[in-house]
Amino acid sequence: MVDWEEMDGHESVPVFTFNARLNRGIQNVLQLRIVDNAGNNATSEILSIWVNRRPVAIIETPTNEAVFRENETIELDGTGSYDEDGDSIIYGWRVDQNETPVLIGISGTITLPPGTHNIKLTIWDGYEGGYGDASVQITVLEIPTKPEIHVEEDNWMVVMLIIFIFIIILTIGIVLRRRQLTS
Repeated sequence: MVDWEEMDGHESVPVFTFNARLNRGIQNVLQLRIVDNAGNNATSEILSIWVNRRPVAIIETPTNEAVFRENETIELDGTGSYDEDGDSIIYGWRVDQNETPVLIGISGTITLPPGTHNIKLTIWDGYEGGYGDASVQITVLEIPTKPEIHVEEDNWMVVMLIIFIFIIILTIGIVLRRRQLTS
């Protein structure tokens, strides 16, 4: 692509713009050689450009579609994550659509309320565009509460009668069993 640009008050001169596709994770070397119509040429210094590769986020635990009980500890583990360039990684764990991490670090534990939750691990290698993500969906089941027996004040006699009948039946059963054993 050629653009025309005025430089330092002089007449317009052509400015050449080009795009180069650089490889990630290796040293890219560029050198420009320019030759004009009169045969004059110039060579630039060698430019060495490293293009960062994105880190790879891997959630070891919890596994996708795992099921937990209410108040159960959920282990978050991103130890399988890596950066092919060998850069240090910063780890952030988020739950559902919350922007604030619930945990900063490669691993740790949390508890969540009942429901279906999306857990997302985002890692960053410190370079622009050097982010990697992984997500899993888990379910936390509610623990059912124990049923409570409520006896109305006017029903206490009925409850006492049921308990008394139960004791009589139990006593008769014990007596009959002893008679069978002795005969």
